Amino acid sequence: VPSHDTQHRYPGAELTVVGEGPLRQSLIKLSRALGHEGSVRFVGFSSEVKFLLEGADVFVLPSLYEGQPNVLIEAIVSRCRVVAAGGATVRELLNEIGLGAFWVRNDGDFNSAIVEGIARALSLDDNVLQAASAKLGAKTSIAHIAESYVEFAYSVKGGLSASVLT
Repeated sequence: VPSHDTQHRYPGAELTVVGEGPLRQSLIKLSRALGHEGSVRFVGFSSEVKFLLEGADVFVLPSLYEGQPNVLIEAIVSRCRVVAAGGATVRELLNEIGLGAFWVRNDGDFNSAIVEGIARALSLDDNVLQAASAKLGAKTSIAHIAESYVEFAYSVKGGLSASVLT
């Protein structure tokens, strides 16, 4: 839910919360209690992730315990600016594609760290975002993944016969 820092820095900002997680009802109540009903939209489950990402200025993944989130990959490949918290896997992914500055530590003042991350994301050069998107797109393509599996299969001790792989 938008903090006072966010509202002060970005007047008119809107937040769209997607998903049906266990915190949904408490977030709705909190949003109402803070008077943010007009600036927060809860859409629940959506199969229109690409559409939602295309309309976003920044995608924020505020998860405290996220492994390898597909939605983060979708956001980056869709060339959406991102700010993400989560575990080492999230940090490593962002570092590997040149977006390490957009990983947020989930300790200390987490809300302020997210707001600062949003400010950095909004100032990200389009060429850097495009390069990161292309790098991640190539790494997550079906052809690349299939090639990785074949390389792994051949590297297994004793190898596999060619007939198993074809």
